[in-house]
This record gives sequence, structure tokens and C-alpha cells, in this order.
Amino acid sequence: MIYVVFIVFAVIVIFIININNTKSKEDANKQYFSESIKSYENFNPTYIKYGLDSEYIFAIDEHAKMLLYHRVNTEPVFLRYEDIIDAELLVEGKVVSKLSSGGIGSAIGRFGGEYGIGAIKDKAKIDALGVNILVNNITMPRLLVVCYSGYTISSSGITAITFNQVLDDANCILDRLKIIVARHQIYQQKELSPEFRSSTVDQILKLVQLKELK
Repeated sequence: MIYVVFIVFAVIVIFIININNTKSKEDANKQYFSESIKSYENFNPTYIKYGLDSEYIFAIDEHAKMLLYHRVNTEPVFLRYEDIIDAELLVEGKVVSKLSSGGIGSAIGRFGGEYGIGAIKDKAKIDALGVNILVNNITMPRLLVVCYSGYTISSSGITAITFNQVLDDANCILDRLKIIVARHQIYQQKELSPEFRSSTVDQILKLVQLKELK
């Protein structure tokens, strides 16, 4: 009996130590990014998403029309809105869905139905989760945002909190990418539409006429 009590006590102590270590690590990472953000040139975040244990940030500057992915102790990666082509949701290295599949917005819904919190079918178990951003850049055609990589986590049991957090992280990132891609599609449609071209030509003709009158 005493042996069992000792084991339980030891487990509790280890658990508390791990929580404290994780909290200290997270605070240190947030401090790292707080200092890093100050050094970014021409980038002032209007949205920041901290990943698990604040190991990375996914940030957006709506004014500069740019996004940022930065992991602790690595170089930050910046992307312009106009260079983002598509985004894929990766589970254990496999593409689960794309923003472009079946129209904007379908990817997140399908993923949530299969792996989301409260799924009716078998509980999901994963050891890697990420968002792959496809980029209009020959030298760097894709940017992988690693939301999670490690031991197997599940939507039930002691790892459920971690599972739910990384799922939420991925969905939040995809939500923002969905908006960015949709905006660019609308912009392109306006550029290609006859009404848009016609109004642009009219403006140019008016400028030419004004110059001729001077």
C-alpha cells in the first residue's frame, strides 16, 4: 500500500515539474518573439497566433499585406498576400484537404468533421499536423507551418488538451489563409472583368483629355 502511494506521489510531483518547465519555456519563447517583433522591418503585426508552447508565431500585417511564420531560433519567413496560391492541411505528412478543393471554405469543414472535437466516429490519433502554404515562388514553392510534431496525441485521454489546441491552431491559420486567397481571387476577377477594364479605360481617356485642354 505504501509503495502504491509513493508511486502516485512521484507521478504527481513529476507532472507538476513538467507543467512548471513547460510554463517557463513558453514564457521564454514569448519573450523571444516579443524582442524579435521589434526588429522586423516594414512589418507591424495586426494579428498574432502563438503555436503550442509558443514554439512559433503566425502573424499578419493587414496594412503591408504580408504574413509571417517564425519559429524559435530560426530565421523569420515573410510572404506577400499576392504570392499565396493555395493552402493544404497535412496530417502525418499526407494532404487531407486544400482550400481550393470544392471551393474556398470546404477544406476546414471537412477536416473538422473527420478530426474535429466531438467527432462521432473513431477518435483521431495524430503525431504530426501542419499547414502547407503553396507560394508563387520558384526557389521556395511552399512554406510548411508545423503546428505539431511529436508523440502521438488523441482527441481523448490525457493528450486531449494538446490535440484540441493544435487543431485550433491549424484551423485559425487556415481561416486567415482562406480570407487572403478569397480576397486575391476577387481582385483578379475585377481586373479581368469588362466592367473593370472599361472604367479603367474611361479614367485614362479623361486624363488624356484634361492634358489636351491645358
